[in-house]
Amino acid sequence: MAITDMGEIYYIRDLHLRDFPCSNSMLNDNSSNRVYDFCERKRFIEKRTELSNVVIVKVVCGRAHALALSNEGQVYIFKNNCFNLLNIPELQKILDIAAVYHSDRSAILGDNGHIYVWGNYFGCDIKSPIVTQFSTMQEALRHNIIDAYPIILSMNELGYIDVQSNILECSQTLFDDPSTSDFTIQVKNHSIYVHKAILRSRSEYFESMFRNFKEKDQSILTLPSVYSYTAYKAFLKYLYTGVIDLPMHKLLKLFKLAMMLCDTKLISSCIREIKRKVTLANIIFVYSTAMEYNNENLKKFSIKFAVNYMLSTTQIESDKEIDENILESFKKEIANAKSAS
Repeated sequence: MAITDMGEIYYIRDLHLRDFPCSNSMLNDNSSNRVYDFCERKRFIEKRTELSNVVIVKVVCGRAHALALSNEGQVYIFKNNCFNLLNIPELQKILDIAAVYHSDRSAILGDNGHIYVWGNYFGCDIKSPIVTQFSTMQEALRHNIIDAYPIILSMNELGYIDVQSNILECSQTLFDDPSTSDFTIQVKNHSIYVHKAILRSRSEYFESMFRNFKEKDQSILTLPSVYSYTAYKAFLKYLYTGVIDLPMHKLLKLFKLAMMLCDTKLISSCIREIKRKVTLANIIFVYSTAMEYNNENLKKFSIKFAVNYMLSTTQIESDKEIDENILESFKKEIANAKSAS
């Protein structure tokens, strides 16, 4: 299963010989492999239309099932060519999803901060999600929650282990810590305490800057006040933790900073978070930012979101921060998209 940048889902169906428009002689011929490959590529990659009005931001796959997370925090389970909405009464939203690709094991992170698991855990079939005491999704998928003494799976058994996330968890304690810092960044009279080695290893911008630094022993850098202290600090924290935790209006400012720095990883992370946090109240600001920076990904997403969730363009409220030309352009794009659908 795969997700496009527009939040649409595609999948590959199980292949059966009865699906191939090929005669027995063709199947028995030496060229049958070519026919099989042609049919597989052309016929069996299909779009899931059941969720055409839902914006999906993440999908994960197990052995015979898949999970899809929407921007509204809902999870859809696909299994045996059917899908169901996951319902956990105590949760209003689900923040993240995970699955082990060679088993039926799944995990989710709820908005209450707890991790829930279900599936086949070492021979025990857990039908419905149960809450755990694990602190990370990786822990939840690697441990045997049935036994009193947990079993740690090897890398081969799990399929993959996100080593980078463990490193980022450790480096989080170093961020903005003056006792270990060897470099200080100042923005509008605010100081942020960082480490040259971490900045250089995780940012092409800082790698280039430090490589061409005129005074190599300099320990303080003052950044221009074009962007806010909050945006700069969020960017630096992201380099340490890989996490972005900002409300939409500040998130859009961080996106603008990412575009200015040409930081492709940060741009992708910002877009992913923007799609998670978009609402009818802020969609016009997302579209405006997309137009300002000529970002086709966000532009198309904004239009699709509006088409799916807006009953009328009159729901788009004018704002003094939004140029009237942008507002009219957005309404026109929505109208054109609706007439074309």
